[in-house]
Amino acid sequence: ITCDWRRAKRLRKIMRQLDSPVARSALWRFWRGSWLSIVLLLVTHITCYSVLVNRVAARQKDVFGVQQMTYAVDKSQMLLLRANYLSKCGFTSFQPLAVCAPAQRAVYIKKHYANIANLDYYHHGLFLGFDATKVTSMGDPQLLDWWLLPKHTEVDFMDMTPPSTPTDGQLSTQNTSLWELGNRYLYAARELGYAWQTLKQDAQVLEATRNWKFIYTNGMTSVFHGYAVSLDMYVRYCWTLLGDLRRAITVLLVLELIIIALSVMGWQMDLIRRAAGQRMTCFSVFLAVPSAMLRSMATAPCMVDDDDVDNEEDQDETELQELVQGVPSDQQPGLGSTGDAAARPGKTVRMSVTG
Repeated sequence: ITCDWRRAKRLRKIMRQLDSPVARSALWRFWRGSWLSIVLLLVTHITCYSVLVNRVAARQKDVFGVQQMTYAVDKSQMLLLRANYLSKCGFTSFQPLAVCAPAQRAVYIKKHYANIANLDYYHHGLFLGFDATKVTSMGDPQLLDWWLLPKHTEVDFMDMTPPSTPTDGQLSTQNTSLWELGNRYLYAARELGYAWQTLKQDAQVLEATRNWKFIYTNGMTSVFHGYAVSLDMYVRYCWTLLGDLRRAITVLLVLELIIIALSVMGWQMDLIRRAAGQRMTCFSVFLAVPSAMLRSMATAPCMVDDDDVDNEEDQDETELQELVQGVPSDQQPGLGSTGDAAARPGKTVRMSVTG
């Protein structure tokens, strides 16, 4: 097959146009858009995950607070129970029993101080926070008012002036806050343990002390009622916050899946459509190539040898000048006219087909 130089030049121009930045602009936009979509989806997922983790961690802290409040209710009653054990074992009618043996009394006083330490930890931690480096208040305003305002009845036992016997005394009733009531309850429990050791475990003298009467009178009423109501209020508060967590999860799912993900998918589909349309427009230029050449190029490998590629632009200018000077189109060499092509100086094009 012999091909004129114009067709070879057109082929090179077509290839340059197909590889030009303009022809690949949609493909480059699709490539950049794909990476941007991946980054956007990753950042959105990490952000939503961080928000969800922080919300769950806050709710976990509330569950921990409910647990500590439950322990406070339990230890406040255990203090009352140990105080009764210490006093009853001091009576002669209970001393022969195995539960009031000297070894058991030592266990009782040891557990009494352990309960004091536990209640002190829970009482102060719930109101001031369990972090030793900073003070944090309760999140529920109603629960904070329940601990701060004087809504709890406190019964104190005051000695007569001058005191005649340890059993003499008068009652003093007042309203106080749960924070102050719990602190006085802990103080009375500590003093009771010390009195039990210094009074030689005498039950009658021990029960006549103000600290034992304070624990016995306030332990089952004001202290227990205050902690129990606090537990109920804390549970209701945490349940409300769980509803907020559920709404936050719904918002995050809508934001990440419906808004971000679907928007990115629509953008990607538009980029793919634009890139496919541009590529089809570029390749449709081959429809102008003669069918005979397409069949030849499809059935056999073709090699174009151009010995004067550097003078291609000059030849284009020469053709333009010939057209401007009025050279008729029928006098121009056509396809396959090898004689006229040989007479033209400075241009040699050979196309050889092998196979």
